[in-house]
Amino acid sequence: MLTAANHRSARTRFDGSPVKTILLWRGAIQQKENLIMERPFYLFRSFSIPERMKASIERYVIGHVEPGDFLCAVIDNDLSSACMRADDENLDNLPAYVAYFYNDAPSACWGSKEKRLAWTVLQTVAANMK
Repeated sequence: MLTAANHRSARTRFDGSPVKTILLWRGAIQQKENLIMERPFYLFRSFSIPERMKASIERYVIGHVEPGDFLCAVIDNDLSSACMRADDENLDNLPAYVAYFYNDAPSACWGSKEKRLAWTVLQTVAANMK
């Protein structure tokens, strides 16, 4: 972590050059932003669901909106389809998806294709009632 004391020592290390000091601070800020961006949405043991997948999962679980092919396969409990449709990062972290739906999602929304289709029909019915 870059503190005021580190800032002073960094300034002397760079011979007090204001440009190099500013670049050092920008580097520290960028590192902090990278750590925030890399934070996973869900952790299970050493596996994680990337933050970029959060919106799709929440749209499905909360809004009853049909997700993409990979998430449909996960939700349907279809391992072979999930493996075929996953990108490298999601394939490596498939256990986190299973753990998320098992531990945190309503049981009525996952486990089979029939449950997924029934869950998404609820959104259509709600939209028609408005």
